[in-house]
Amino acid sequence: MATTTKGSVFPGWFLAGAASLMVLAVVSAGIGRYQKAINGPAPMPAVVAEVLIRFEARPDGSMLIRRLPDDRVIEHLPTDGSGFMRGIHRSLNRDRAMRQLDRDAPYRLVKRANGRHSVIDPLSGERIELDGFGPSHSQHVGRLIDQGQSQTGLSTPSLSKHQN
Repeated sequence: MATTTKGSVFPGWFLAGAASLMVLAVVSAGIGRYQKAINGPAPMPAVVAEVLIRFEARPDGSMLIRRLPDDRVIEHLPTDGSGFMRGIHRSLNRDRAMRQLDRDAPYRLVKRANGRHSVIDPLSGERIELDGFGPSHSQHVGRLIDQGQSQTGLSTPSLSKHQN
């Protein structure tokens, strides 16, 4: 009787090539991580406009966004909509509550030189980059910044010296 031996489904050259690709991927990831550690994170573009704001909850469930330092209303968020800015507020406010920070302290709405928008909590250092949520949300914050600056006619107010 003849016995047959079954070999691998894949030829040896194919397995060696697959193993080489895996090693190359791991080495490339390690080199990239090492380069990032050496060079540090990319610098943030300069802030070209900012507005200090605070959120005020109303008894009817609506919310006001007030510009500082004059406390003028720049937007009214009705109870039935405006979920995005409410979500941003909830997220930042929850972070402040966990860290036991002042919940009424202002936030910074920032426009950078590259056109991107951020909401920054100066107390905790948390930053939410808004362009990842889509262009409509980022444009909404851009309009808030424009409204906040156009109503004062002043240069950009600043809470801190650093450029988060």
